[in-house]
Amino acid sequence: MSSTIALLHGESVVTNLDNGVLTLTTKRVRYNSVVWGRSYLISITLCKFFIDID
Repeated sequence: MSSTIALLHGESVVTNLDNGVLTLTTKRVRYNSVVWGRSYLISITLCKFFIDID
């Protein structure tokens, strides 16, 4: 499944795996699959946080 995704502001594609089923961008991990005519889309937003260790 080869598809183009709409990117968020400031987002860019890092890599596509399995012909676009799994996409890693600078802001999300996205899984998009079609099985037996049903579409499965899971998008996980990446969050940057800092831990201050003294």
